Amino acid sequence: MYIEVVDGDKGAAFAWIGVTRFSIDLYLFSERRMISSLRPGGERLTGVFRSAEFEVPASLTFTITGHSGNPDRPPNGKNYFQLVDAATGRVLKKMLPPRNDSEVEMEWDLRSLAGHRARLEIVDGDSNGSFAWLAVGGFKPNVAPIPDQDPATVAKRQQAAAQVVHDLRLVETLEAAAAVAGNPLAPTEARSLVAQAILANGNAQQQIKLTELLADEASPEPLRLAIATHGAHLPTAQEPLLEALGQAPAELQVQFARALAQNQAGAGRLLAAVEKVRRWPGYCWTFTSATGSRRNAWRC
Repeated sequence: MYIEVVDGDKGAAFAWIGVTRFSIDLYLFSERRMISSLRPGGERLTGVFRSAEFEVPASLTFTITGHSGNPDRPPNGKNYFQLVDAATGRVLKKMLPPRNDSEVEMEWDLRSLAGHRARLEIVDGDSNGSFAWLAVGGFKPNVAPIPDQDPATVAKRQQAAAQVVHDLRLVETLEAAAAVAGNPLAPTEARSLVAQAILANGNAQQQIKLTELLADEASPEPLRLAIATHGAHLPTAQEPLLEALGQAPAELQVQFARALAQNQAGAGRLLAAVEKVRRWPGYCWTFTSATGSRRNAWRC
């Protein structure tokens, strides 16, 4: 027997905490907090819940429940739980849900991976209307603590705080707000607003730290473009922007170049970089064509 306590907020899968399941097992009443993609209003929503990275323990015990398509048919493989290498994205361990509503306790032997940095991913890729959800939780050791508040509420608060910092130019809060700009779990719009505030009113150290995101391929392109657009006039951003331009995909290269060309100093540095490529064969630049082909990058 179990009781599900759900959040009625609307949105995409994993935009809430999920369920708390109270299990009666051997006459003992125990609580297991779960992260679930099953939301009020149906099972068609999809999404991915990623944990923060952690050092892989020798073993990991967890509880999993849910489905992978109609139980009368072979599993469709669209819902799964996996352990992913934090540096390379390589899947280290993976399993499908047990295809029923009952909880199954699992233990992964991770001794061969102990000491690696990794993260957990709960993936719901099934948009069918039934047998299309999964839930995972009860981690021992607790490598992925379930937050006390659902991600949708946290995201809304981050968005509101970013808007206030941006609109009211609260310089004294920029150091704390910078954590939102660098947080890959924060909403992209909130990160972009904080980035704009730092570029407009932050100190040089804050701006230099922010421009590291320009070359970060894991950062959303809208965030990288916002930093380029609002920071191209700053000396602290122009060199990182040129370096990022040499590594970016074709379309983003063009947008970065346009951002630099909007001011005299940026246009001068862009032209100087192009001239350097032309005059000295010891310098190369990565230009990505529309077909995806690339040439060598920077110094060869």
